[in-house]
Amino acid sequence: MKRFFSVAIALSLLTVLYGCAGGSDSVSDSTLSDRTQEVRNVIFIVGDGMGIAQVAALNELDIDTNAFYMFPQTAFVSTYSANNRVTDSAAGGTALFTGHKTNNSVLGMDADSCNVPNFAEKCEAAGLKCGIVTLCSFTHATPAAMYAHNITRHDDEGIADDFLSSGLDVVFTGGSGMFAPDENGGNARLDSLKAMGYNVVLDDYGFIGSIPEEWDNIVFLPFKKHFPDTDERRPGMLAECTQAALDILGKNSPDGFLLMVEESQIDFSCHDHLTESLFKDMEEINSTMLVAKKFADSHPGTLVIVTADHETGGLTIASNDSDFNKGDSGIDYRWSTGGHTGVYVPLFAYGAGAEEFHGIMDNTEVHRKVCELLGI
Repeated sequence: MKRFFSVAIALSLLTVLYGCAGGSDSVSDSTLSDRTQEVRNVIFIVGDGMGIAQVAALNELDIDTNAFYMFPQTAFVSTYSANNRVTDSAAGGTALFTGHKTNNSVLGMDADSCNVPNFAEKCEAAGLKCGIVTLCSFTHATPAAMYAHNITRHDDEGIADDFLSSGLDVVFTGGSGMFAPDENGGNARLDSLKAMGYNVVLDDYGFIGSIPEEWDNIVFLPFKKHFPDTDERRPGMLAECTQAALDILGKNSPDGFLLMVEESQIDFSCHDHLTESLFKDMEEINSTMLVAKKFADSHPGTLVIVTADHETGGLTIASNDSDFNKGDSGIDYRWSTGGHTGVYVPLFAYGAGAEEFHGIMDNTEVHRKVCELLGI
C-alpha cells in the first residue's frame, strides 16, 4: 500500500465514497489528555463473547502470568446494536471498527444501509499498515467488519470479494476454502491476490515457522474454514500468528499500523456451554496478550486494547452452597442462555494512550478514540 495523496485529501475521498448523510467520525484533538504519549501502532484484541465472568474464569487456572492484571487501564463497554439491545458479532464488530451503530447481521454499513469507512480503509487513507489475525475464517462476522460492506454477514461470496479490495497488508486467518480451485483448476480470487503482490500461503500451518524475512505482506490461510476447535488444536496458535504478524508489521510500517486480533472461539465455547474449552480459550487470549504487551514494551508508541464485541452464554460463577457462613464449597459455572447477552463487556488497555480508556464507554466511542489517537 502506498501513500499517493496526503492524509487530508485521502480522507476527503472517503467522505465522497461514503456519500450518505451523517456526522463526522472524528473527535477533536483537544479532548486528548496532555499526558497521552503519541500513538503510532494499535494492537486491537477482541475476545469474541468475552464478558467479565469469562475473564474471571482465568483465575481458576494454574498459569504463570495472568495478563489481565498487567493492563492498568480498564473500562466497561456497552454493546447494543441499532435495532436490538443484544448485538450480534456483525453489528458489534461494525461499531468497534467503523464507529457506527448498525442493525444486527449488517457489516460495514450504518442503520440506513449506507456504507461507512472501516479501519482497513481509514488506515490505507492515512498511510498506515493494517492486518487481521483470527482463529476463524476471514469471512466470519468479526474479521469481516474490519473491511467488508454487506447487508448480511451470511454472504460469504460477497464478503470474500470485498476482501480483495480491502488493502489489508497482513492476514492470518482461516478460510482457504474460498480460494479452492474451480472446475478448470484455477481460482480468480487467488489469481487477483497474487497479481496484487500478496504472498499467499494456503493449507499449511507449518509454514508459520519459515516465513521469509523479506515478505512485507502475506495472506496466510492454513485451514479450509476455521482453525480446529479448541479441544482439537495445539495451544498457542493465536499467539504464534500474532507474533508472526507483528514481526512483519514491526519491520515494514514506518508510519505505524493497526492489527486486529480475535480469539473467536471463546464465543464458540460459550454458545455450547463448554466450560473446559472456555478455560483453554482464555489461556489462548492470555498468551496472546502477553505477546502484544512484549511488543508494546519494545516499541514505544504502541497501544494494546483488549475488549469484546458482546458477551455470550450469560455465564455466572456461583457457589455450590448458598450458606456463606460455611467454608468454601466450590464453585459452579452456570449458563443462562445459548445466545448473546446485553451486559457491558470489559476493556483493558496498555501502553501509549491507554489512560484515554476508562469509565463506561460505548463501543462506537472506543473506535473514535482509537482513530483520534492514531490521527486517522
